[in-house]
Amino acid sequence: HMMAYLCSGELDLITPEGKKHHLKKGEAFFLPRNHKIRKVKHPGKNGEPFRGLFLFLKQPFLKRMVADGSYHVTHGAQYKGKNPYVMLPQHPFLMGLFKSLEMYFDAQQYPSEALMENKLREAVLTMLEAKPALASVLFEFEPEWKINLREFMDENYTSDLDLEGFAHYTGRSLSSFKK
Repeated sequence: HMMAYLCSGELDLITPEGKKHHLKKGEAFFLPRNHKIRKVKHPGKNGEPFRGLFLFLKQPFLKRMVADGSYHVTHGAQYKGKNPYVMLPQHPFLMGLFKSLEMYFDAQQYPSEALMENKLREAVLTMLEAKPALASVLFEFEPEWKINLREFMDENYTSDLDLEGFAHYTGRSLSSFKK
C-alpha cells in the first residue's frame, strides 16, 4: 500500500481506464497494494517544483503491527470505494504527521530505521483515525490468486512496466513470469 502527501507541485493520478484525478499541494491519498495507477508529477502553477512524501506500507510491517499489539484487527466498516485510490481528508492528525515528516527530510538528514518504523506506525494509526474503514484494506493479508497471464498481457502489454513489474502485478516471481 502507499500513502502520499503533496508538499508542493501537482500530481495526476491516471487509472488504467484513462480517468484522471488532479491533486494539488496539501492533498493526501492512499493507494491499495497492486494498484495500476499511473502517477504524473508536475511543478505547481507558480513554478514551485514537485515535492511529495510517499510512505510504503508493506505487508510484513502491517503484520508486525498486529502481532505486537500496535493495532487490533476488528471487523468493523468495510471500505467500499469505487476509485482505485482513496483521497484522505484534511484531518489534523494526518496534517501533523506530514508536516513532521517534511521537517525530517528538510533537515537533510535521513531518520534512523527505528524512527521511520515509528513514523510508519503513526501514519497507519492516523490514517485509521481519519478513515477507519481503510482497516479492511490495510489488514487484508489473504494471498491474491494468480491472475490469468494471457488476459493481463493482452490488456497491459503497452504499459510502461519492466519484467519485474509485470511479474509483480500478475502474482508471480520473476522466474515464474519468464517461464
